[in-house]
Amino acid sequence: MTHQIQPFKQGQLDGLCGIYAIINAIRIALGAEEKRFRRSDWEELFYVLLCAVDEEIGAVKAVSYGLSAKSFRKAAKVAVEHMRDEHEAAISITRLIPRHAKPTAPQVIQAIDATSAGQAVIAGLSGKLDHWTICRRVSAKSLILFDSNSYLRIARPNCRMCYEPKHDHGRQDIMHCSGLWLATAVPGS
Repeated sequence: MTHQIQPFKQGQLDGLCGIYAIINAIRIALGAEEKRFRRSDWEELFYVLLCAVDEEIGAVKAVSYGLSAKSFRKAAKVAVEHMRDEHEAAISITRLIPRHAKPTAPQVIQAIDATSAGQAVIAGLSGKLDHWTICRRVSAKSLILFDSNSYLRIARPNCRMCYEPKHDHGRQDIMHCSGLWLATAVPGS
């Protein structure tokens, strides 16, 4: 029997998921307005973000290791400014959880569940997944994702905050408060 290999997907060999998470969160936040943007607009934003990350930590480091919370925050700020200045689209990307708060995973999941349509929660994960993704909604059993690498869901029992004790079961996805952000279109823009 010959060994069957599978192709690598975008994101499996690079750490650009933070950039994709920012772009996809903006797309969700824009709602129906997203239709007015062409693919070239999103490619331009990707380029602008890659340049910003290159200035901040270097493109090779970003591609190899991904974005830290600090680098993510700076890239998100650049994205918001670009959308405002180049497309007259007012977007806000702010912390979902206050900076020094220490909520439990169930409290964070409840906060994600309380977001409304037209908002996107960007989550920085480590553990089983070392990844920036978007938590689109919450079901009884899972966090449902809108993800650049085709991840579909994270089981709720497998989630914990980085400062919470380890569970006795299975592999875990660790959420970081510094990596929980909310993207929203600003009304009246």
